[in-house]
Amino acid sequence: MYNHWNYIVETNDIDWNSFTFYDKSVNRGGDWWVRLDGHRYNNMDLYYLDINPFLTGNPEPRAFLPYSVAMILRYSGRGMYLLNKAAPISFILLIAQDFIILLKR
Repeated sequence: MYNHWNYIVETNDIDWNSFTFYDKSVNRGGDWWVRLDGHRYNNMDLYYLDINPFLTGNPEPRAFLPYSVAMILRYSGRGMYLLNKAAPISFILLIAQDFIILLKR
């Protein structure tokens, strides 16, 4: 879902890669900008913030995250996705409200 800025927020319901930000302004071959990845290793859930190596020039640009921070980011990504879904409706309602105010004058 597009928003007024240059980003697309995508979420899915699997345990890893729970949200991904796409940058529309990047035309240099970068598909995604940043994403939350995670996997199970030796019965431990490891979460890390993965940044596109094409954009940074670093071959492994990862930042490991604690579980609590990863869950906050995961649910905030879902919240941003829902806000992006509601943005066109709220924009239409604001325009209608302004139109009604203008008609009353």
